[in-house]
Amino acid sequence: TEKKEKEIKILTKNKEIQTLELSRQKLFRNLFIIGFAFILILAFVIYNRYRLKTKAHKELTKAHNQLNEAKEVIEEKNDHIMSSIRYAQKIQQAILPVHEKMKEALTDYFVIFKPQAIVSGDFYWFSQIKDKMLVAVVDCTGHGVPGAFMSMIGNSLLNKIVNENKIFDPAVIMERLHNGVRAALKQEGEDVETQDGMDVCLCVLETKKKKITFTGARRPLYHIHNSELVEIKGDRKSIGGLQKEEKRTFTKNEIEVNPGDMIYMITDGFADQSNAQEKKYGSRRLKEYLQKNTKLGSSEQKEALLAELKTHQGDEVQRDDITVLGIKM
Repeated sequence: TEKKEKEIKILTKNKEIQTLELSRQKLFRNLFIIGFAFILILAFVIYNRYRLKTKAHKELTKAHNQLNEAKEVIEEKNDHIMSSIRYAQKIQQAILPVHEKMKEALTDYFVIFKPQAIVSGDFYWFSQIKDKMLVAVVDCTGHGVPGAFMSMIGNSLLNKIVNENKIFDPAVIMERLHNGVRAALKQEGEDVETQDGMDVCLCVLETKKKKITFTGARRPLYHIHNSELVEIKGDRKSIGGLQKEEKRTFTKNEIEVNPGDMIYMITDGFADQSNAQEKKYGSRRLKEYLQKNTKLGSSEQKEALLAELKTHQGDEVQRDDITVLGIKM
């Protein structure tokens, strides 16, 4: 019996050992399965991230290449545009009056011509027919390329009206110019797409008669005699654009001048230029500055005006085209 009990105990012990061994094996197996599954999941996550990163890198590289291609196309087009604008600048410079011709006729004068962009919506014009000298300073709607196109129209019309049609009355010239601009821009019908136009200061100088005949469209003429400045206002209507009246006419002003007198024909760009405090230079201040420096020579007046503009403007961008034409009688 004792022997039997020992055998039973041994069997029981062996069974417990087997059970423990099976449990240990099961535990190792489960741990292995879990570990293997974890490794598989981790590998999948790493691979997926790598795949996404590779895909993102390829897409980024593709986008970068596309941007570089687009940049090259834009730069090439910009170069072509700038080349065209510079060529337009040469054309615009070519149609402006020749300095030598103006110098010979006017003797003592200066011009400040500062486009806001490469090309300008401002222009000045000159013609001499026998004893009459016709001078105009014109501010077209807009600046840059659109303004430059308008300036070409204005210059061409003035040449035709004065040099070809031999019209010397400034009021009639302005009337013809107004009608010409409206016809060129198709502003005469009911469906008008543009109301662009020009502000003009036009003078006919007859030095032998000591007389200037002035007509203005929204631009004045400044006349300095004995250090006193007189502003002769132009009509409050533009050349071209909207016309409510049946016929647009302009006023003719005759002004007596004497040797030493100065006249100034100016677009609004100088007075409208703002400084760092966003304050405009102003017409009143400009008139005072012209009056203060009127006894200087023409070249000295020009340099003084440019220095004054630079001081006022500082680092601010130029707002508009600037043109100043001064003539000493």
